[in-house]
Amino acid sequence: MRTPHASPATPTRHAPPATRHAPRAPLLLLALNVAIFFAVLFNYLLVSPAGPMGRFFFPALPALGILMFYGLTLWEKGPGSRGQVPGEETSSLAPGPWPLAPILAWAANLGMLALSLVALFGYLAPAYARPAAWNEGDTLPNPVDVRFDTLVALRGYSFDPETVRPGEPISIELYWEVTGQPPGDYLLFVHLVDAETGALVAQRDTHPGLGNFPSSQWRPGDRFVERLSLYVPETAYVPAAAELRVGLYAAGGFRLGLTDGETGAGLGDSFVLGPVALAPADANAVLPNAGVYRFEDRLHLLGYSYDRRVLGPDEPLTVRLHWQAQQAGMDAFDLQLRLLDEAGNVVYALQEPMADMAPGGVVAESYTIPPDPNRPPGSYRVQVSLEERATERRLQLVGEDGRWLDDKLILSAVRVGP
Repeated sequence: MRTPHASPATPTRHAPPATRHAPRAPLLLLALNVAIFFAVLFNYLLVSPAGPMGRFFFPALPALGILMFYGLTLWEKGPGSRGQVPGEETSSLAPGPWPLAPILAWAANLGMLALSLVALFGYLAPAYARPAAWNEGDTLPNPVDVRFDTLVALRGYSFDPETVRPGEPISIELYWEVTGQPPGDYLLFVHLVDAETGALVAQRDTHPGLGNFPSSQWRPGDRFVERLSLYVPETAYVPAAAELRVGLYAAGGFRLGLTDGETGAGLGDSFVLGPVALAPADANAVLPNAGVYRFEDRLHLLGYSYDRRVLGPDEPLTVRLHWQAQQAGMDAFDLQLRLLDEAGNVVYALQEPMADMAPGGVVAESYTIPPDPNRPPGSYRVQVSLEERATERRLQLVGEDGRWLDDKLILSAVRVGP
């Protein structure tokens, strides 16, 4: 009996896997994530008053890292390399001869690790380190003995320069010695006070050590050098004389009282480091308080002046502004002139239509803030802004680099006397 032969099996043809290139879909999503994030971030950098901040790109770094590593490990080889099917791509981490791609991947990752260590120990650690110490017996600049309550004593100080221009910083060094255990955190203030008006020209409030050595961590006997900078506003009134003052205060509370360590005499609640002269930024400028303040490059404010800087209760304030139009049609805008008290509250507001100006010419306009017998004595600032009448949108101040800074310009302070 013949055993029937089984018919030969028909060779089955394996269809190419449908998911061969499936990983490309999530990679495309990752790439799209980075692209969209970069576009949004770049647009924000153009309009942010704070300027470029690379830290906003951190959320996209994981996706970017995956794309970089995947790209290095998916280095395409020629047909037949390591048994590769022609036209297909395989991971360079697959078994086979040691290729260049893994070397590049490891080099990139080790390089990133090295950069992280440099950033950690070379930049972050110094930035958050305690301020430098000084030793008893060191020669200090301008030696003094000013006691801030019973907690800390100022032993010396220096500042530079003694003549400063609007927009420039004053570098300050304060040599402290802790004499008692503070019950909590106190804040340090540095004020630049106009000698004629008594109004603040500039101020800076911060924790001691710029936050790296708060007073709650002080121990009796600690000695450290406080280094900080105080920037003079670009709209500061010049020429003028000012005083640089320093003090300590509790958050939301009182200032520490000062006494002379030698005589025990009271020195008030702030110590005068010395006089500072405010000089014009351009000694040859024709306009008073000259500058270039760009309102979206439609109108430039080139200077301003007051008829007086110390007002009696029955005296008005006249503000003179020097404008230069960059485009025609400025009569479609309103000038908003406001008087702000020390807390930033609006105590007087004036709104007038702008005159139509020929582009390129300089026009001086005067505006009067009337007196108010009920206006309490104190320091007041003048605020200038421009509003488009049809849309009620304020024009933005634009910096030299094209960034939007603010929709208002704060001029120097005046003082209302009793």
